Amino acid sequence: MRVRFWLSALAALFAASCATIAAREEAARERLRQVQSVLPANAVEAEAVAREVLAHAPTASVERRATHVLAAALADQGRCAELLPTADQDAAASDATAYAWRFAFSLNYECERYDRAGDLMSRFWRRYPDDFARLPQQVLFRSAARSRDVALLNFLVTGGWGSDEPAFDISEVRLALIRAHLANGDREAATATARDLVDNGAYDFGALIVLLSDRTFDPIVAADPARFDFGRIVERYVAKNFAVYSANPQRLSTLHALADTLQLLDRADEALALVDDALARSGEFTDQEHLNWTYQIRANLRTELGMEEEALKDLAMGAEQGEDGRVVNVSQRLNRAGLLLSEARHEEALREAENVDPAHLSPYGRSVRRYIIVCSNAALGREEEMRATLAEASANASESYMNLQAAANCAGDLDLAARAFISRLDDPTERRGAIMALQGFAGERPPQQWQAADPLYSRADVQEAVARAMHIRTYPIRRP
Repeated sequence: MRVRFWLSALAALFAASCATIAAREEAARERLRQVQSVLPANAVEAEAVAREVLAHAPTASVERRATHVLAAALADQGRCAELLPTADQDAAASDATAYAWRFAFSLNYECERYDRAGDLMSRFWRRYPDDFARLPQQVLFRSAARSRDVALLNFLVTGGWGSDEPAFDISEVRLALIRAHLANGDREAATATARDLVDNGAYDFGALIVLLSDRTFDPIVAADPARFDFGRIVERYVAKNFAVYSANPQRLSTLHALADTLQLLDRADEALALVDDALARSGEFTDQEHLNWTYQIRANLRTELGMEEEALKDLAMGAEQGEDGRVVNVSQRLNRAGLLLSEARHEEALREAENVDPAHLSPYGRSVRRYIIVCSNAALGREEEMRATLAEASANASESYMNLQAAANCAGDLDLAARAFISRLDDPTERRGAIMALQGFAGERPPQQWQAADPLYSRADVQEAVARAMHIRTYPIRRP
């Protein structure tokens, strides 16, 4: 009886301890959620809270979350140049701790040093595999997708990374793995990964188009053209989209994937009806954090259907939603400025872009803002303002060669635009967009026709770079 009593008492104590840890974990997570949602306005406060949570983190999961919030807060304070050297040095030590690795990785990522973040992943994935299992998809794509580490990429593709999202597609990482295999001379493994991409992809039509258009992959695609038939692959992707949406009707993410797919198939009316219905009952969805992108998708559909004023209203509504767990939304505000620019409403576009605080933007976001300001000022004949912002964009070229190219094109600086485009082909993450930009799609002029008349793409240096990098084809879907 005495033994049984002690066992029961120990079990009760253990249960109480677990309940206490769970309560502490939830309380810590809630504090982190609250301060992260207001970044960057409260970056100093967020740093203090993250450090306090780290000092008493009840679980490894909370420690990982607090480390990420700390890095985001420090990056938002503009302290990257100050802190990165020490963080990298600590992570490079032979006895580097889990915290040293996590902090260096998170800080490099938040400071948009994605190449370095990818290098850190390559060093530490075997030691801390659990850290990789639930990385957000955008973190994976921006860092691991730049890697040429076959072992790391294979680990992620074959189950080392997963997602709670039913509508996710890891094809971008598979493309990186194919490139890595080919660089190592392993065509057999590259071919197997390419087959995996077409068999298991579902949403990333852009990755599929790059696989078929980038000359890097010619040895694989040319050897088995039937296997890589675009029309057949699209049929499978579409069927998967409908199946996943039907199985998960309560998720905005599956709705987004299906609506995007319908738009590609020139079924924008059908997609718009789905999105209208979803927004009418938006409170029923379990992933409310994606609501800003629901408005973005409706804006895209309405723009395609010639409903620009309604699209602008949608982008304004989207801007009122949070973004990535933060109260401040910048994506829809900048996209609204971009739509105003495309509608030749240059004063409004300029005002919208200038009203976005650069302190709230990532380096990429700042590049978008500069491009809109340059192009608006160019159209308005404001030469001095245009040149000043273009100089700033050129000085920060690596933040986005794509946006630098667009800004230079608006300013009539074709030499700078050409250098930016060629740099895109050499950059592992920008190459995709450069290839996609020159492909043809349903409803558009033949690409060879418009490129021959384009002042930038008809240049000899650009044509030579294009010929080395890609095939130019026309695909029977709308532009992704």
